[in-house]
Order: sequence, then structure tokens, then C-alpha cells
Amino acid sequence: MKIVQIVPEMEVGGVEQGTYDLARGLLEKGHQSIIISHGGRLISGLKALGVKHYLLPVHRKSPLIMARMVKKVRKILQEENIEILHARSRVPAWLGYYACRNLKRALFITNDTGPMHLASAVKCPVVAIYGPGNWLRYGPWENQYRIVHSNLSCSPCNVIRCKRNFLCRELIKPADVLQAAESLLK
Repeated sequence: MKIVQIVPEMEVGGVEQGTYDLARGLLEKGHQSIIISHGGRLISGLKALGVKHYLLPVHRKSPLIMARMVKKVRKILQEENIEILHARSRVPAWLGYYACRNLKRALFITNDTGPMHLASAVKCPVVAIYGPGNWLRYGPWENQYRIVHSNLSCSPCNVIRCKRNFLCRELIKPADVLQAAESLLK
């Protein structure tokens, strides 16, 4: 499989480390991994592993810049013949949704955002990643989806501040997301 992850930047942090770990895990399983980001400290390590990187300002929230980025992301998806797009935060999710909208894509992976619901509404298979959000109430509508979440007793809770430092998000492993994606593609 050929998988692209869109993440604002690849500095040090939870999302960035998850992106790095998933890219490495995909390579270990024989898949091709591509990252679109604004760059950062982790890129050199990814390139050394064989991960392809496209440097774009996908961290910018300006509507004008986002409109330009949609065209560039769509071009990358077409040229690379991407099978799975994994959007790692809100702006990448919107970029990914609009870039994929008229393309035949196998799968859209994102967290619990508006683009997840839009992709589901147009019957695009979705892997939805939930931390504290309530997947039972706010999950995708269509039948081609998988929900990835931790099994903590306090989740889903929908809190803004968490006494457990959002452990529910930290317990979700890249292998869980990959397994959900593979089950949808079978």
C-alpha cells in the first residue's frame, strides 16, 4: 500500500511521534510511506528510513493558503497514486478532504473532525480516531468505517481538560490504526 500522512509539522510532540512511528511501522510491513508537512526536526530521521517528504505550509490556517495547498496536495495524491490518506489534525483533515473529494481514494483516516463526517457522508471509507470524543454519539454515519479508540473506563468523556493527561489518545498505537485500515481494504 501507498500511504500519505499530512501533519502540520514534524517537530517533537505526540502527533509528530505518532506520525514517525506509523511511517516506520508501514515501512517495516513493506508499505510505502509519504509525509506532507511544513518540515521539522524529525524529517531527517524519516528520510534516512526511506520515507518520502513533501514540504508544504500545511500548518497555515489562512483560507487563501489552504485553497492553494488543496491543489498541491491533490497533485501529490494523483502523482503518487495514494491509496490511504491519513490527516493528523484539523487543517490537514480539511486539506485532505478537499484534495480527495473528486478522486477515487480507497480510504480516509482522520480524527473526530468535520472532514471525517463529510468523507463518510459521500461514502468514502473512513477510519476515525477518537480520544475523549464520543464515537457512539458523533461517529461516522455510513457503514464503511472503523472507529479506533482506547478502552479506558473513563472514555468517551468529551472533556476539555483531563486529569489523566488524555491517556485515551496516548494509548492508541499506529498498529491499531493500520489494522483498522487493512480491515476496511479487504
